[in-house]
Amino acid sequence: MTELSVPKEVKSAIWIVDILGVLLLATGIVVAGLGSFFSPDAAGVRLSLIAGAILVAQGTVFVLTARAMRRQRSWARRVAILLGFLCTFGFPIGTVVGVILVVKLLNPDAVAWFAGKASEQGAEGAKS
Repeated sequence: MTELSVPKEVKSAIWIVDILGVLLLATGIVVAGLGSFFSPDAAGVRLSLIAGAILVAQGTVFVLTARAMRRQRSWARRVAILLGFLCTFGFPIGTVVGVILVVKLLNPDAVAWFAGKASEQGAEGAKS
């Protein structure tokens, strides 16, 4: 499918997932890197490395999901909905972002696009 046929809800959902992934990756690298700077003992360094690795792993899942969403993989929509649901536990900002992401991905145009079917309304919007 061409870029024009991607519904706006899907485009914005992809951006949200991608930005969250990059933010998690950057935060994980900073947490892991600064752990030894702020904590001179081995336990603190180990804890910051573990926390950083978890954040990097989460960021990787987000970025790979966004990449799969761009390629119209139907499983990526389900994973992104799950990620959006998990974001809702990050009150208050994560809640808002998670709800927006889930609502965008449950939109009928998004469902149809990931199923490989062009919806009537989405096809008309892409032409104009």
